[in-house]
Amino acid sequence: MSAGEIRHVLVIGAGTMGTQIAVQCAAHGFEVALHDTAPAAVADAPRRLAAAADEMIASGFLDTDARSATLARIAVEGDLAAAASRADLVSESI
Repeated sequence: MSAGEIRHVLVIGAGTMGTQIAVQCAAHGFEVALHDTAPAAVADAPRRLAAAADEMIASGFLDTDARSATLARIAVEGDLAAAASRADLVSESI
C-alpha cells in the first residue's frame, strides 16, 4: 500500500504521545480514530487533542484556521474492532 492510499489511521493509546500522533495525522488530512481502554484517558482525550493542536499552532506547524477542521477529523473510538476494520494504518502508543 502506498502512502497515497492511506486515508484512515487508527491510533491506539490516548495519552500524550497518542493524542499528538492523532493531531499530526489529522492535520495532514487523514481521518483518525483514537482508541484507549482506560475510561480516564478516553474522557480526557478531547482536552489532550485540543492542547496538542494548540502546541502545533504555537510552534507554527498548524494554522489557527485549520484547528477546527483538524480536530473534526479525529474520532475517539471505543470499539477497537470497528476502528481497526477501517484503518489503513495503525499506530500503537500505549
